[in-house]
Amino acid sequence: MRGPGPRLLALAAEERSSGPALSRGVGRPLLRLHRSDRGDIGIFFLLIGILFYCSAALVWNVGLVTTRKMQVQTAADAMAYSAATWTSRCVNLMTGTNMMILRNTTAQAAASGVVAVTIGVPIWWAVEIVRAIGCAPPPFNIPCIIAAVARVAAEIPSYAQFVADSAPDAFEAVFSNTFPDRISEIHRFQNELFDATYDAIETQRQAYEQQYGVRLWVARPGDGDGLVRAPVRGGDFLSFLPVVMLRWVLSDNNLPGDADFNSFNSVGRANMMWNITTLATLAIMAAVHGGDHYVLESQLGPLELSPADEGREKFTVVAVAAAEDVAGPSFMASGLFSHAVSPSNTVVAYAQAETCNGIDERLASTGIPLPWPFRVWTTWGWQWQPRLTRGDLLNEAFENDDAMREAIVAGGVPEPYHALIHHLSHH
Repeated sequence: MRGPGPRLLALAAEERSSGPALSRGVGRPLLRLHRSDRGDIGIFFLLIGILFYCSAALVWNVGLVTTRKMQVQTAADAMAYSAATWTSRCVNLMTGTNMMILRNTTAQAAASGVVAVTIGVPIWWAVEIVRAIGCAPPPFNIPCIIAAVARVAAEIPSYAQFVADSAPDAFEAVFSNTFPDRISEIHRFQNELFDATYDAIETQRQAYEQQYGVRLWVARPGDGDGLVRAPVRGGDFLSFLPVVMLRWVLSDNNLPGDADFNSFNSVGRANMMWNITTLATLAIMAAVHGGDHYVLESQLGPLELSPADEGREKFTVVAVAAAEDVAGPSFMASGLFSHAVSPSNTVVAYAQAETCNGIDERLASTGIPLPWPFRVWTTWGWQWQPRLTRGDLLNEAFENDDAMREAIVAGGVPEPYHALIHHLSHH
């Protein structure tokens, strides 16, 4: 019997089962494919590789963001400390130049006093002799004249020495206006220093932006203009007269001359001429040059308040640094993430620094107040220095400084940071 019939009957009858039949012929390839496990480990490694790649990308992104955060925080710290350093230097130099202004003011008073005594004593001698001539009718006035001439003669050597030592320089200084001109020149330097301090801070800000590759803003809390200036302002008559009078009385009010210039009439007159002339000169100088100096912004009339008591924000700077490149295409596996692994689409850091004076802490420990302008008029005023402090004035900086807030928004900082600004300015 030919054809497929006998073969099919044989297959059906063999072992009356499909298993052995399927194990041979056309069923064998199907079973072999069903039972083979070759390639399973490859799928496992593919899944592990994808997971490892994603993890590596995640760690890499987090590491870059963390490193960038450290760089941005360093930039903010450096900017705040630098601004405080420049303002400290400015206040220290203001102290030194204020002391020079004081010395030139009292020098002008002393020179005027010398001129007054130099001219006034001979006039007083003439008055003494005229009085002696009129003390009695001639010839009974001869004893009075002899006594007056004797007093004048006794004073002439000391007067001559006084004139030789003091008069030439005093007359030259008074009539050439030397000391008032120096005061005006020193004050011009103070004005330039005040402006240069702001320029230096701005130049430093731009340099840090380039060095760290960030956007930087720096301001004084409460000013509202987004600028940083030294914590000083122009003085006036009330801030100048008390301290110049105090210096005059304590150190500079000395009548030039030697100990022999002490005849009982003329020395009294000389002292009177000296005191009247010098005090009048100091009052005139205070009126004319009272505004030619700088005082602390915490100054209140003739009193100097400590920055810790009032106006502390004037001695503080707040710096904000933002890096906008953390979500850029340079990150590894950027296609796997819609944004960088960061709380927001940028990295932001803040820093606060203050211009401080060590005398504040020492005086606070002793409980000694300062009843007069002090730090900007004495050598203790040269102790201004910068220090980084806790950011307790950050909210005030954003809340009161519209210019700074607008600059940050206009600077292209991503939207999440706008929400942070809003949060800071309302909480």
